[in-house]
Amino acid sequence: MKLRAFVLLFFAATCFGQSPGKHVVSLNCTDGTGVNFNWYRAVSATATPVKITTTPVQPCAFTDSTVSLNTTYWYTATTVQNGSESVPSVQVMVKIPDVPATVATVGVVQSGSTATVTWTASPQIISGYNIYRGTTAANLTKIGTVPSGTVSYIDSTAPTGTNLYAVSVTSNACSPATVVFCGEGALSVPVSVVVPSAPTGLTFTVN
Repeated sequence: MKLRAFVLLFFAATCFGQSPGKHVVSLNCTDGTGVNFNWYRAVSATATPVKITTTPVQPCAFTDSTVSLNTTYWYTATTVQNGSESVPSVQVMVKIPDVPATVATVGVVQSGSTATVTWTASPQIISGYNIYRGTTAANLTKIGTVPSGTVSYIDSTAPTGTNLYAVSVTSNACSPATVVFCGEGALSVPVSVVVPSAPTGLTFTVN
């Protein structure tokens, strides 16, 4: 059985429904059509592999979403047919890189219905920044992206009331065997600003 593995990325919560600052490993194999498979993971080439599939899967593909950053794993697979399990396949080593560092300082200034978000530049070589907004820290949604070298974002659609803003760093150059970090970093500490509502119920008197 021939195996191959590559690292996929969590971006914001859109593709895999998780927050920034995480990676998953997507595994698949090229042989064994028509049978089921178990996947195993070990923390070293000589450690005892632990089964990570709760039941045999078909086709021969599996997404491991429980990996840790800055960690190397060794994966194997077995075929399962008529209640019997094959010997393990050849190991595949996957190095999980880090994610970009979190933005250190974020500020926001309100003017009318516009909020200007600023932050300190990342010292790392990155691709850009994602900007998030929400009414609480638990419901932040990405509202924009800017390239590296840009350290501000103007939100002209800020709703009235209290808005929280956070920024994350992104790096698109992701080759797990060589890079130190890639993907999207964790969100910065949210900062808040209040956008006042326009006055209503105005009256006037002509004398």
